[in-house]
Amino acid sequence: MSIKNIIKEEILKVLNEGKIDDFIKQNQEFEPYREYIEQIPRPSYLSWFKKIIQEPGQIAQVIDLIIQFHSKKQSLSKKDLNQYKNIDELISALNSLTSNKCASLINKMGGAELIYEDEEWCVVLPSTTESACSWGKNTKWCTAYTKGGNWFLLHSLTQDIYLYHLIKKDGNTITNPFDKMAMSYKNDEESGVRLITNKNVTVNAVNDDISKNQIIDALGSRGTEIVNIIERDVSVREVTSARRIVQNMDVEEFKEQLEIMEDFLHPDDYAKTLNKFFDLVLKHNPNKKVLRRLIKSKKNEISKKNEMLLKKLWEMSESSDKHVREDVALDRNCPPEILMKLSDDWHPDVRKYVASNFNCPPEVLWKLSDDWHPDVRKEVAKNELCPTKNIICYNILALLSKDFEDEVRSRVAYNENCPPEILWTMIEDDEDKVRRGVARNRNCPPEALMKLSGDDDLKVRMNVARNRNCPPEALLKLSGDDEPDVRRQVARNENCPLEALIKLAKDFYPHVHEAAEENPRYQEYIRNQENN
Repeated sequence: MSIKNIIKEEILKVLNEGKIDDFIKQNQEFEPYREYIEQIPRPSYLSWFKKIIQEPGQIAQVIDLIIQFHSKKQSLSKKDLNQYKNIDELISALNSLTSNKCASLINKMGGAELIYEDEEWCVVLPSTTESACSWGKNTKWCTAYTKGGNWFLLHSLTQDIYLYHLIKKDGNTITNPFDKMAMSYKNDEESGVRLITNKNVTVNAVNDDISKNQIIDALGSRGTEIVNIIERDVSVREVTSARRIVQNMDVEEFKEQLEIMEDFLHPDDYAKTLNKFFDLVLKHNPNKKVLRRLIKSKKNEISKKNEMLLKKLWEMSESSDKHVREDVALDRNCPPEILMKLSDDWHPDVRKYVASNFNCPPEVLWKLSDDWHPDVRKEVAKNELCPTKNIICYNILALLSKDFEDEVRSRVAYNENCPPEILWTMIEDDEDKVRRGVARNRNCPPEALMKLSGDDDLKVRMNVARNRNCPPEALLKLSGDDEPDVRRQVARNENCPLEALIKLAKDFYPHVHEAAEENPRYQEYIRNQENN
């Protein structure tokens, strides 16, 4: 602040003090509240203050509003305090500044759509990598990485995922990771609108997987309403925002997008995303004739790089250093033929990494499923990327579900691609950790969950209670479980029958009855009761 302005402020302060003294002399009833009234920044506000106050209990609130008005009046349409007829009108004007915060940022920055905004929360749908980085600031999201490895385009272009960012205004992700959340949806003809909750794409700020119930809880009283708005938005969209941009970009924007991919994408994801990007451009973009030449040039460049990479991987696969061979086995660009070669490596760590590789062919997985070392078989058992419709992979999981090592069987039980009929054969496994995996698995059939609801192990019953496939009769049974942690998981389950929720809402333990009260089904029941 300049010296001139400092002097001006001091003069106004002295004048203000004198005016306040005169005001209190003329209005003795305000003498007990002198300390509050002295905070009013301008003498001209005193007349409005006196006119508005109806009772002493309003004094602190009105003065706080006056202070807010003074600091924000340049942003308000009515800059004279006397233009506001009552407290509610001033509150509404001040709230409008807060409630439009995200809309203003989007207008300024672009690259995103505003889906919802109120005085506390906003929901944004980014359409560019830069926008995803900006709105995902202060999170651990892969879509917010600014130095390589950013997956925004990978999700939006190659996986058709709609990534909604839920942001609490003036929130702090360090103290509360639920002040920023990401909800990821797919919308296709086969399954309709569905939330993806188990692939680290529906997460809080620290990248922990979160459920729809947890999101609704974090959003507060409007949680269900906000989530419904998001799901309605997904249901009317035909393509992701990123795809729409691809379909409409010109030559310069195309070149710029190539640079963004090179800067943000991890090398392992670059080729896959780029090919999808090219396919979309050639299929939909009106400038495809002009862009075809650029695409051909880029593909030739990539082809030469791939040839060099393949040559390097072959050389590294023959290294005497087992750590170098491990790096090859882990490389997501490693072709099946090199993985086949390394599956005969003498060191189990190399074979283990082969079994974990995305590109590992079923024939190699089958071979490694009979490996003498349990760590290798564990990696085969948990390889979720192998297509279980392939009869070889089906036989692999069936074989390993009977492995003599409990850790191997446990990995099969937790494998999200494990078929229901194999999981059914594992519900009577002697090891608790195996049955826990079966109870947690989304493919576990309802009949198996019903049987596991009577398991002696606490964590098995907890996993049954949180499983989305858990049948109502099992949830009803578990709502009377002796362990409050089991009852809490029942209360949090979206499919929990109303009968059980009404009972759990009266539970002795706070964390149980609070979970029941926050369940959307129970909240809907309460609203209906109040309306009737």
